[in-house]
Amino acid sequence: METLTFHEPSVNVQIENKGTYEIVVNDAQELVIWIHAQIHAIVVVHVSSRDIKIKLHLDDYAFANVLYKFDDECVIEEQTYLQKGANLVLAYYHLHTRSAIHKLQYFLQGFESRIELITSSVTSGIHHYDIECIHEVGLSSSYMENYAIVNEGADYLMQANGIIKQGSKGSKSHQSTRVLTSSDKQNSKVTPLLFIDENDVEASHAASVGQINEDHLYYLQTRGLSKSEAIGLLTLSYVLPILKVVEGDDEIKQKLSLEIEEKVGLSC
Repeated sequence: METLTFHEPSVNVQIENKGTYEIVVNDAQELVIWIHAQIHAIVVVHVSSRDIKIKLHLDDYAFANVLYKFDDECVIEEQTYLQKGANLVLAYYHLHTRSAIHKLQYFLQGFESRIELITSSVTSGIHHYDIECIHEVGLSSSYMENYAIVNEGADYLMQANGIIKQGSKGSKSHQSTRVLTSSDKQNSKVTPLLFIDENDVEASHAASVGQINEDHLYYLQTRGLSKSEAIGLLTLSYVLPILKVVEGDDEIKQKLSLEIEEKVGLSC
């Protein structure tokens, strides 16, 4: 794995070789990642900036798995562009109680381009998402999976938009959002939207918001777990989907899995 660390206000990363990359960005205001044609890369991005604009480009037939990790409050604007045959699996990973505001746009500009997006949040603060998957050509595909654990005092907002423009025949836009709340004293709102301006397409959306099942908690506690450990175990199912992003690198997957378990209170 190659590690790249930056302290500049503007960062431009060109990925021209197959491999696994760790990008550490400190206090940058702008980050550009360019994955060149036919390159297969796994990219883990650690962001400590509080306000950052991100642009991600995938050239023709680039295959990339990208994971963004945030450990502090942040305001993020991201624009991602996929060209012909590009395939992107991307995740946003928040396991902290601080605020996070997201404006995320994904432009499928090439035939047979594909994005699979996963967001995962465990929050007691403000977590707002405004996401758009925009199909500009035919035979493009977008799949969105959003997971959240919303604790007391939190404000979680998910607006998930699938947009298929005229002329994008044969495109697919699917999304689902699952929110688990641990208290009545929180605000959770999910707005799944589809804007379809073409026939001969596939599109769907689904959303669920509900409290932790007390029967499930009770059962786990009868098996010897404390209440906090039981909640942590239930939380895992809402976080572990992000491991899909690091498939292909067992070292990173194991490290991330242990980190998740620690943050949800299941470490030894």
